[in-house]
Amino acid sequence: MKDKRQTRPESISKSIQDSLAGIAEAAQAYPGLSPEAERIPGLALDLHKRLAVFAYRLQMRHLWIVFLGGTGTGKSTLFNAFIGKELSRTGVERPKTSGPIAYAPRDAHIERSFPFPGIQPARLSPDDADAVPARGIPDRLLVLEHGRNNTDGWVVVDTPDLDSLEAENRRIAEDFYLLSDVVIFVTSQEKYADEAPYEFLKTIVREKRPCFVVLNKASAETGRSDILNIMKENGISLPPEAFGLIPFGPSLTPDRLSKQAFFIDILNHFRETYPPEASASLRKTRRSQSAAEVAAKTGELRKLLQADSRAAAAWRERLTDLHEKVWQELLQDEQKRFTEHSRRYLSKEIRKLFGRYDVLAKPRKIIAQALLTPFRMVGLIKGDKRHDPEDALAKIREKADATPMLSAVDRFNRLVLETLPRDRADAPLSREIRREGTALDRTAIQELIEKDQVELIAWLEKRFQELADGIPRGKKWGIYSTSILWGILVLSLEVAVGGGFTVLDAVLGSSVAPFLTKGAAELFAYQEIRKVARELSRRYQEGLRSILSLQLERYLACLESLLPSDDLDQALADLPKKLKKTEDSLSRKGAKITKKEKGITKG
Repeated sequence: MKDKRQTRPESISKSIQDSLAGIAEAAQAYPGLSPEAERIPGLALDLHKRLAVFAYRLQMRHLWIVFLGGTGTGKSTLFNAFIGKELSRTGVERPKTSGPIAYAPRDAHIERSFPFPGIQPARLSPDDADAVPARGIPDRLLVLEHGRNNTDGWVVVDTPDLDSLEAENRRIAEDFYLLSDVVIFVTSQEKYADEAPYEFLKTIVREKRPCFVVLNKASAETGRSDILNIMKENGISLPPEAFGLIPFGPSLTPDRLSKQAFFIDILNHFRETYPPEASASLRKTRRSQSAAEVAAKTGELRKLLQADSRAAAAWRERLTDLHEKVWQELLQDEQKRFTEHSRRYLSKEIRKLFGRYDVLAKPRKIIAQALLTPFRMVGLIKGDKRHDPEDALAKIREKADATPMLSAVDRFNRLVLETLPRDRADAPLSREIRREGTALDRTAIQELIEKDQVELIAWLEKRFQELADGIPRGKKWGIYSTSILWGILVLSLEVAVGGGFTVLDAVLGSSVAPFLTKGAAELFAYQEIRKVARELSRRYQEGLRSILSLQLERYLACLESLLPSDDLDQALADLPKKLKKTEDSLSRKGAKITKKEKGITKG
């Protein structure tokens, strides 16, 4: 299911739209077999957002100043003091900010192609008493518009807490970090070492995002250099001018804070660092950084997907080997079953087919009965009741045992599950394989076996009829004169495959062999019998193999449904080039505008 936060801004080029779609595909279609595959969905979603933000920057003409921080640090108080208006609600209860709140110029077209569809911008009138101060709404960006000069060119945003107990609040804060041009990170004396906000601050510094850190509620003995040194020892290096202290004071409201000298110094320093006239340059720098971040994330995602595809290829090969191994074991187990059922029916059909040409059949039967009667009387030999094809099929169905096939499929399934990463049972391929209906059940296997048996009997009956119709008339007299050879050949076949005749029956047949001639008819009969037996064996084995192969195909289909396409790999490979091309085009356009403006000024 696609993430509702994915988006395709209308203002961006078709190529970037395709890239967004491809990245969305990567977040869903991957097997999850490589060691680092679990990073793929999170990285794909992060890349998707960063690319959408990059596209949004192409049409945004204002700096985004985003306040970030942990619970209870006084972030909203500083936000209100910063904009000079109590817009975001403050208080001792925490958290106070449930959704993002922005203070923006009237000409800031925030709604246009906003990159986070899970958050819809909603403008508020400054005279709306119910909205000021506001707590915010998780799925809305409340925007209070203004026409003031001191913050003209800035979109200033207060966000929910980075360490909020609500996952949605944390996500919102992280999303607006991606949108920020400058971060004002607010911490406090008791919170500055807390893990979640502190780790996020490390990310901000590592990604070289313009950042200003404010330590709020600082005790009297806290020194700037001490805090900076502690941060440096823990992997956060900040220049002194990017760090400010606000001493602890009771009931320090936004109005009172905005009048304090230390806050005024911080605010003036911030405005000097990011003056309105420098916003174009800063936006260009941030856009280039954004493009570089997207390119880096794209390369990382592509490597992960390629590694997972290689692992999938190895798994596919292993699956094929397992299939062949289980099949060979099943084939060995089925040799006796094939002998006892299908070849017995073959022997009876051959006797029936050629027995009508046997002029000595009746005398031979009388002799056989006379010789075998004493043995039958003492119970050593039992009578052989003839069956028609329907009876034979019924017997085969009755005696058919699906246990070997069921055991083979079950063993194959267990071996397949053992090939999956044991520590990632929630990997996409693991989920697909375990999905109901992927593994063949007992009923399905039994139905497939019966279907193969029916088709096998139908083929055998048709083959015998073709043999009977195809015997050359010129050979019939030769068949009559050597008909006993047919019985000998049948007896030999039955003895070879463990058929229904006893050794005594075979000896009886062979006793008349010296009286037979050896001509073309005998050779013809022998070759036809061998062909039928071999084809029957092949068809029977193919029927069994097809059941195991069907299970293999189901597993491979699960894998194929999760493999990233070649088009996706190419799209990810081309994405950094597209971004660079966009950047170059914007730079040339900006240079032309600047040159034109200078010409007008000079004139």
